[in-house]
Amino acid sequence: MSEEAFSLIFLFIVFGGSLCGAQECQFFNKEHLYVCEKIIDQFPNAYYSNYNLKCRDCQIENFKKDTFPYENLLRSFNLSNSGIRYVGPNSFEQFKKLQYLDLRANNIQNISVGAFKGLNELFELHLQNNLLTQVGFLKGLSSNFVNLSGNLLESLPDSAFVGSVDIFGLDLSFNKIRKMHKDSFQDINELETLDLSGNSLCHLPLGLFRSLNHLRSLNLAKNKLSRFNYGSFSGLKNLNFLNLSKNKLDFFDSTILLPMMHLTKLDLSGNGIWNFDLMELSLNVPSLRVISIEDNLFSCTLLKTTLQYFKGKAIDVENNISRYELLNINGIACIEDYISESISLDYFLTKAKEQGEHLIQYC
Repeated sequence: MSEEAFSLIFLFIVFGGSLCGAQECQFFNKEHLYVCEKIIDQFPNAYYSNYNLKCRDCQIENFKKDTFPYENLLRSFNLSNSGIRYVGPNSFEQFKKLQYLDLRANNIQNISVGAFKGLNELFELHLQNNLLTQVGFLKGLSSNFVNLSGNLLESLPDSAFVGSVDIFGLDLSFNKIRKMHKDSFQDINELETLDLSGNSLCHLPLGLFRSLNHLRSLNLAKNKLSRFNYGSFSGLKNLNFLNLSKNKLDFFDSTILLPMMHLTKLDLSGNGIWNFDLMELSLNVPSLRVISIEDNLFSCTLLKTTLQYFKGKAIDVENNISRYELLNINGIACIEDYISESISLDYFLTKAKEQGEHLIQYC
């Protein structure tokens, strides 16, 4: 008898006819998936092999140690949309082989320190779209990727991630973060990707990135950053991609990029920048290969010179948004006027549209 056939028979016996829909859990052999429905307090006591488990239509307000107290070999556990508000200490200590834990889209407000103790093989922890206001519960966590996007974090204090190990990817996007301490990231120096987009940052404290020598990708898009100090990005010597799009950078001084020895991609789009030095950019970042500059304030003459310069340096200009319906060069909006001071991006785009509509019709 094959191993899969044996598993099916064993599951039928253990779950007491669950394959016929009589109990709470079913096993789908083709997907290697257990599905447990409408769990409120505790999962059924059964043999859970090295497959995947999904909770469907569950309402587990408090997920505690005794919610799933059985030894198991599960590889992934999907608890998304399960009504969870609280996760207690040692809740997952039986999940020795778990690699993927999905707790997204619950109503989680509180997670105890030590909640994830025992998850020694975890690759991904998904906590996005909850109601979390602090990250202290991550102490002792070992996971390659942690997603905290779409929560209610307002600040990252000193040593915010102390005790966390082996975190290579961290997503903090679309929270409400306004303030970070210079030592916020000092305990996760193996980090390779960091997403802080969609927050309310207007200042980066000096020394913030000094421990992140392995960081490859930094996303600061959709914040309120208007100026950087010398040293704002010190420590990021191995960064490959920096996203500063959709901030408030009306002026851009590329000197801030000097610490980045391997930067190949830079996104400055959507800022309304009216003044930056092409020669300085090339001197400060000779490794640059891709740049995004659309939705900044270009006269058509300056934009032409800019694109010619990048073309000569073999730097690819990549658009996130193309404005072909406006006065443009290769989808990047421009106006015929010389721009000598900052104006709003909305006004600039309106003017580019008006000038596009009044072009001379050559016949």
